[in-house]
Amino acid sequence: MIQIGIVGMGVSGITMACYLRDIWRQQNSKIKLKLYLFEKEESFHYTGPAYVTTYSSHLLNVPAKSMSPFRDDPHHFIRWSQENGYCYQEMSYACRSHYGKYLLHLKQTLVSQENIEIHWVQDEIIDYQEHTLTGKKRIYSNFHYTLFALGNLEGHKNIQVNLKDGHSSCYIERPWKELKKINEFSSEKIKSILLLGTGLTMSDMASYVHSLYPEAKIEAVSRHALFPTSKKKDPQGTEFVATNLAESFKLIDLVHEINVFRKRVRRPSFHDFIQQIRHHINHMWHALHQKEQRQFLKYLWSFWNVERHRIPQTLHEEMCLLVQNKILTLKKKRVRKINDELMSKFDLVINCLGPTYHLSRIHSPLVQNLLLKKIIQDHPLKMGAKLNEWGTPNHLGSENNHLFFIGNIQIGESIESTALPDIAEQCYKVKLYFEELLKNLESGRVGRIRDNSLQIDIC
Repeated sequence: MIQIGIVGMGVSGITMACYLRDIWRQQNSKIKLKLYLFEKEESFHYTGPAYVTTYSSHLLNVPAKSMSPFRDDPHHFIRWSQENGYCYQEMSYACRSHYGKYLLHLKQTLVSQENIEIHWVQDEIIDYQEHTLTGKKRIYSNFHYTLFALGNLEGHKNIQVNLKDGHSSCYIERPWKELKKINEFSSEKIKSILLLGTGLTMSDMASYVHSLYPEAKIEAVSRHALFPTSKKKDPQGTEFVATNLAESFKLIDLVHEINVFRKRVRRPSFHDFIQQIRHHINHMWHALHQKEQRQFLKYLWSFWNVERHRIPQTLHEEMCLLVQNKILTLKKKRVRKINDELMSKFDLVINCLGPTYHLSRIHSPLVQNLLLKKIIQDHPLKMGAKLNEWGTPNHLGSENNHLFFIGNIQIGESIESTALPDIAEQCYKVKLYFEELLKNLESGRVGRIRDNSLQIDIC
């Protein structure tokens, strides 16, 4: 029997649970799988904060053709949508609520079978030590492997919040989790709204609050005051072939590749270039020296994200119309404090700054305990954790190769780690690991399992 725990049942947790179930089912293994699925939210129907919305204009930012979490079955989501009456095509942008229903469907398929025992556990995991998970309710022991699917990590975003009770109700720290709270104000009260950040979340929230409070003026602030542009068709022209992805790759080489692309393609755009190098980006990132990685993050990342992370055409047109009608104003400004003075100028303030990557600032007690025990380390760039290609912390040698971390906690190692295609790639790598593991166990070979200090019984 092999016992595996998955902490977090959002997209990545659900995907890994499905993968493990399928590995055992397809190989008809004699080794029993005991799978514990941990979720801190009380409702089984919960699939992640971004999918609880019922607002029809809240769309995914990735086309349906790329929304299957299974890299080896890229049309899985499209087939499900057609079977369930949504009929999304490859370049359609699905409603977030529909994708939430899709994830719930996947969860409902996770049931015990002949050689697979599945346990759903509603508990918040707050600590880990020597194959043991500690929850707020109880302790869970004897895990041969643990997968941490922690999703977008929340934490301090260099903003000090100091509000009196009269103003605290008008500050929204986590917009996707507090949509109901945003909806509870009277339209007569909300006349001015401040959105912190001008990225993907800001676009969704601007559309949402305008639908609720059409008379309100909206101000969105960020360092560069840039909001994402719209999705386009797949770039036309010669397929990009990286000419310089050696270990000595430098930022100047990236500029060279852009110039080469401009000569090959008629009327090129920077977005077209990024789309063409999509599958090379993480390789290019690894090849950069750490000093150049820091330069990229400091000077280029904000502009890169404007082109890399785009919004659906309909949402972009709505944003442009709001700006044109002077309902939405974009300003270059950095807000450091949320206090009563700021709140006196706005009726509602919504924090749209996105996830936190510096682990020391993460609110999660689990992350803080893992850091304290040095099970994981801050990445040198202060971007997620220091991990290897499998998402495993390897700074202590082989003793931690039974721990896997999935999600944007890998961002320091893989700069593309937030969109669903990136999550799907991470999950697929871990799937290959467990396929090899099971084959080794079945054949009697030791392989990677040798480093695991717990005994695995072959039944």
